[in-house]
Amino acid sequence: MKSKNRGSNPLRRRDKRKKRAVARSVLLVTNGRVTERDYLQKAINMFQFSEGIKCRVKFIAGAPQTLFKDVQAMDTSEIEEIWLFFDRDDNDLNLLRSLLSKSERSGYKSVVSNPCFEVWLHAHYGLVNLCPRQSDAIKRYEKIAGIPTDSKDIPDGFPFENWKTAINNLNLSESAILKHTSGKYGNSDVNEIIDSPSTSMGKFLEHIDFLKTQIQT
Repeated sequence: MKSKNRGSNPLRRRDKRKKRAVARSVLLVTNGRVTERDYLQKAINMFQFSEGIKCRVKFIAGAPQTLFKDVQAMDTSEIEEIWLFFDRDDNDLNLLRSLLSKSERSGYKSVVSNPCFEVWLHAHYGLVNLCPRQSDAIKRYEKIAGIPTDSKDIPDGFPFENWKTAINNLNLSESAILKHTSGKYGNSDVNEIIDSPSTSMGKFLEHIDFLKTQIQT
C-alpha cells in the first residue's frame, strides 16, 4: 500500500483548510535569514496579537522556487493563510512570474520586493528613487537610515509604526519617477511583480491591520 504524501497536492490541501471570515492561523514564510525575518517578527509584535490570531514566522533558506517547494511539502491543513516573502534579486523575471501564478493557484499570498526588501525599509523614511540594481537600493537605504554598510539588522528605533507613511511614500515615489520614465512602480499587489522600486509589503501590512481590527470587534 502506498503511503500518503500529505504535501503532494497543494490544491487539495488548500481545500481542507478551515474557512472563516477572518483567518486565525497565519504562516509567514521568508527566505530572508536576517532582515526580512526580523522585520516580520517585530511587525507582528507591533500589532499585539495577544489572542484570537496565531501568526508565525518561518525561515526557509534558498531561492524563491525552493521556498515554494518546501512550503508545498509541508502539512498546512491547520493553516488558514500562507504568505511568502522574497526579493527579485537576480532571479529570472519569467521564473518569478511563473511562481506567482503558481502562488495564486495554490491559495498563497506572495509578497515580492523589487529589487530587494530594502525598498520597503527605505520608504519608512522618505521617497525611493529609481534603483535598477540591488546594490543601489541597499546603499540608499543605509544612507537614509544612517546604518553601517552591509548591516542586515533592523536598526534600533526603526519606525515600524510608519508603515502607512511608507505606503504613501511609495505612491509619491511612483509619481516622481513617472515624470522621467514610464512603467509601474511603488506599491504592487499580492502575487504581482512590477518595476523597481516596488513591493507589496504595504498590502500585507494593510491585511494584518484588518485582521487585528476584526478580532477587536
